[in-house]
Amino acid sequence: MFRFHARCLPINYLHNKQCPLCKEDMSKDPYGHLFFSCKKTKQFIKINKLKNFIYITTGKGKNWHHTRIRQNNNFINRITPKLSPIAKKDQEVNADYANHRFHKEYFEWNYKAIDYDLTRSFAYRNLMALILHNIWIWICNQIYSEDPLTNESLSYSSLLKKWHKLATLEYIKKAKDLKNLSAKDHNNFKDPKILLTSTIKLRKTTANYYCIPESSLPNIISFDQFI
Repeated sequence: MFRFHARCLPINYLHNKQCPLCKEDMSKDPYGHLFFSCKKTKQFIKINKLKNFIYITTGKGKNWHHTRIRQNNNFINRITPKLSPIAKKDQEVNADYANHRFHKEYFEWNYKAIDYDLTRSFAYRNLMALILHNIWIWICNQIYSEDPLTNESLSYSSLLKKWHKLATLEYIKKAKDLKNLSAKDHNNFKDPKILLTSTIKLRKTTANYYCIPESSLPNIISFDQFI
């Protein structure tokens, strides 16, 4: 997802050039600079709000270790990825992901933050894709629009609404798939009771994956609403 967003920005010619946003040198990595190092981008996403949003939205203690330390009379919240007890081992290095260096480091806004293979969290991967997409829209607007957006920071309330909408759309799509299997007299879903039970289970599973209350997803009473 990051590669897609980055490569859709025609800025490869800006190697060792001045950043069009913060006016600092972008060295040989204009993509990494604009997404992770640019002062304007950091100001837009507000790192502390970003960390708090990710921690809360992706399951809190379910997927993260949280610590609060005092530094120069200020309290800093730090979150570290937590390994799921059912996570599979890394066959290449023959070690648990819990022992991997990534899981011993605090979350920071850099390339490691989008290393989806190491986090192994469904909610985290999808939320980061949503966040990156919104940052990409903002960067494109700031660089190429004749009338740049005036919003000073990323709207996390808007992101949360999109997050719930994404979960709802996935739930409805999969529920429709179950109904289609039933319409085709699929052996597993011929019985309406089994179909209803499977849909209820799907609702719980989707809510669990997205780390949201089950009540936030539509309660399917009649499958006719999916026609």
